[in-house]
Amino acid sequence: MTLMCAVVGGCAGKEDPVAQDVAAEAVAQDFRSAVDTLGARIGEQIEVRQDELTSCIPNDEDSGKRLVYFISVKAPDGTYDRLTTDVATDLEAEGWVVKARGPTDVGFTRDDMHINVNFAPDQQLAALGGSSACSGP
Repeated sequence: MTLMCAVVGGCAGKEDPVAQDVAAEAVAQDFRSAVDTLGARIGEQIEVRQDELTSCIPNDEDSGKRLVYFISVKAPDGTYDRLTTDVATDLEAEGWVVKARGPTDVGFTRDDMHINVNFAPDQQLAALGGSSACSGP
């Protein structure tokens, strides 16, 4: 029985760590793509600030993995207004829920993705990102 469990992939019901990493990276890539695409729509000179696969529950490696991903973009004057009108209308047509939370903060949600955009108008910068859905157990 022990040999059969080892050949088949384990009998403990725990997901293979390699398969878990592959699944987590697929979810992470979808999230990176969504953030980068939004960043390109609102500004230029995209710079990755954080790109890290972490455990879903801090210090619990068996909790699955998720991506924490943030970028910054140059955001010229008028970007916030364009984001909350034209860009928001386009994204809502693509299934995103758009919620302006204040004069410098806009949230975007679709499926298990949540992206926040925070503006620093005095610096003409926007920071975008968040964390992906959890992949794994």
